[in-house]
Amino acid sequence: MNYAFLLAGGASAFAFILHILLGRSRSILPPRAGADGEPRDALLDADAWYGRHVTTLVLAGMTLGFAHAARRPDAWDVATALTALAFLLTLLRIALAVRQKSAKLDIGEWGFIALAGALGEIGLFV
Repeated sequence: MNYAFLLAGGASAFAFILHILLGRSRSILPPRAGADGEPRDALLDADAWYGRHVTTLVLAGMTLGFAHAARRPDAWDVATALTALAFLLTLLRIALAVRQKSAKLDIGEWGFIALAGALGEIGLFV
C-alpha cells in the first residue's frame, strides 16, 4: 500500500468536506453588471457559477482516485494524472486570486488540493 497516496486521498477528502460545509454558507450572486455600471469580470462570474460545482466533482474524483491508487500498485497512472491536475488547479486558483487582488490569495480549500498534489508527487517516488 502506498501511504503517500492514501494521505493525498485523505487531504482531498478533507478538502471535499470543507468545500461542502463552507459552500453552504456562501451566497452566489447572479452574473450582472457591477454596482458602478461596469461589466463584471467574466472569469469571476465563471468561477462563482461553475467553479464551485466543478470543484466538488474534482475533489470527489481526487479522493476516490488517490484511494484507488493507494491500494493498487499498477494504478500509478491515475495518481500521476491526479497529481498533475492538483498542481494545475492550484496554479489556476492562485492566478485568479492574484489577478483579482483577493485577500489572503483566496486559497481556502485549494491549499488542501496543493497538499494532495505534493503528497501524490511523493507517492510517485516511493
